[in-house]
Amino acid sequence: MSEHMTADDRAAATAPLVLVAYASKNGGTAEIAWWIGETLTAEGVDAQVRTAREVDDLSCYSAVVLGSGVYAGRWLREAVRFARRHRDPLRRVPVWLLSAGPVGAGGGPPRGARRGEGRRPGRRTGAQDVRRPAGPGRPRLHGAHDPQAGQGR
Repeated sequence: MSEHMTADDRAAATAPLVLVAYASKNGGTAEIAWWIGETLTAEGVDAQVRTAREVDDLSCYSAVVLGSGVYAGRWLREAVRFARRHRDPLRRVPVWLLSAGPVGAGGGPPRGARRGEGRRPGRRTGAQDVRRPAGPGRPRLHGAHDPQAGQGR
């Protein structure tokens, strides 16, 4: 860093930045993603909200929220591709997964789904699949993967 930087400049250069990436078919998940981004910002956390398709590099982010609309018990292809494409970087930062849509009472694959259908990319990213109660039509946020957990932080 330059010695001409102010204290504010140095703080901004090292401040955590959270990516809120999403895939949305009809706009509902996009709306939730923007709400999350605005809430983080209001709480003093720098956040960027972008579609999953437009994100090429995760190196500047210290955490990621990845969301997808759920249709027929499955994440949208754009969100799954994001998780695959960024598999390694996602394993190095805290990750939260957001499933928006009719995920059912148990949040799992729909009844009658074949093995492997309806799975979220939690295993690809290292995110835990911790569900919090949500009513009908309300999003479920799946727990964070924290690569530093258990390492004496």
